[in-house]
Amino acid sequence: MKKHAVLTALGAVLAVLATACQTPPTAAPPSSPDCPYPDNVIQFNGDSLGIHIPRYVEVNGELVVNRSEPRAGFTYDIPFDPARNLPAVDSIGTTVKKWITQCGVPDLVIVQGGINDIAGASVPAATIQAAVTELSNWLQANQVPTLWVAVQPLSTAGSYMWSYPVRQAYNAWLTSGNVWGRTVNCAGVLQDPAVPDTLNPIYWQRVDLFGHIDGVHPNQAGYDVFGQCVADAATQALAG
Repeated sequence: MKKHAVLTALGAVLAVLATACQTPPTAAPPSSPDCPYPDNVIQFNGDSLGIHIPRYVEVNGELVVNRSEPRAGFTYDIPFDPARNLPAVDSIGTTVKKWITQCGVPDLVIVQGGINDIAGASVPAATIQAAVTELSNWLQANQVPTLWVAVQPLSTAGSYMWSYPVRQAYNAWLTSGNVWGRTVNCAGVLQDPAVPDTLNPIYWQRVDLFGHIDGVHPNQAGYDVFGQCVADAATQALAG
């Protein structure tokens, strides 16, 4: 299979994990009214979950600038899909570097992601770790304060529980001192007490009138709890 066909197929798989938050394709270089960064910015990078989480990340004195991209992952780029008018998406690492290079070093960069690599692209933990290590080394070389977010617990009613061995292996690696900066795992506040490390049913997102469950994304109450967990960790990171 040719490279373009492989990437197009990958985009189709990852679209299942994306929310409806999409932006039209653009050939212009990145720009932002928040760029260059003032002295009180937290840059948030992630995937479709990252579109929502920053709304609940409140850190005293800090402006959270959201650079998340639906369908994004650590291990791949996605080309523009003209058939479905889906924009090209850079890897999370490329996006992190692009905005910091353009806008300056923020007070903190929060990096969330990995579920698209694991459950969308079926990438092994070692491959994700290699991509994250490369980004971590770049952030360390540029002395960027960093907070990494472990992959969230998933709903047992969804169709992605098969990905748990890779998710757990990646999370264990991420939170064991292998990356620059700090890490946070919010499973403790999101998990089902009856089935630890899976998403609490009160945070399941029902996607239609028939009660079908989104296996990856929480509901708004779940995002609220998730965001508060990340905000607490960010506050601690900024305090040193």
